[in-house]
Amino acid sequence: MKYIQGLLDEYIEVNGNKITFTLQDGTIPDAGVNGMQVSGMIVALGKIFESLDSDFPCDENKKTIKALQEAFYWQFMRTLDRKKRGVEGKYKK
Repeated sequence: MKYIQGLLDEYIEVNGNKITFTLQDGTIPDAGVNGMQVSGMIVALGKIFESLDSDFPCDENKKTIKALQEAFYWQFMRTLDRKKRGVEGKYKK
């Protein structure tokens, strides 16, 4: 799947039409970086839809891409909020 090659190669394995994601296990302060965040999957999905849209453009693809970008934005805002409150990287609400 050419559309995600080079994207987080260490944590995404592509074998034909099968994609395997290695997700972060534990908090980064406790476990170190050992996988990707779920928001990385959103980015990967966006890359897939961007590639599909370049080959088969349609409004639905563009709306899906926009929705994935918005989903990533909200997860980014969540991270900023958690950092501001001093709970990022901790098992706290």
